[in-house]
Amino acid sequence: MSGLGLEAQWKAIDDFASSRGADVLARFTEVESGGKNERPELVKALTLAKLTGATLVIAMLDRLSRNAAFLLTLRAKVRYLYTSQ
Repeated sequence: MSGLGLEAQWKAIDDFASSRGADVLARFTEVESGGKNERPELVKALTLAKLTGATLVIAMLDRLSRNAAFLLTLRAKVRYLYTSQ
């Protein structure tokens, strides 16, 4: 699944949610690279997840960030899963 395009990422997320009987509440597309931690769409996704108690689902962990410290900080703020395990 390396190098997933946006449509393939959405499909992976939809399939993941469907297999768990879950609904996708919203979709957020970040134009920035996964290497940057300042990401407005991610902030929106985190805010929605906190407000609704939802889980953030990412197609591949490296699509969120390649920075381990950032991921650990994020994990403390909201629950997230990734489809490629």
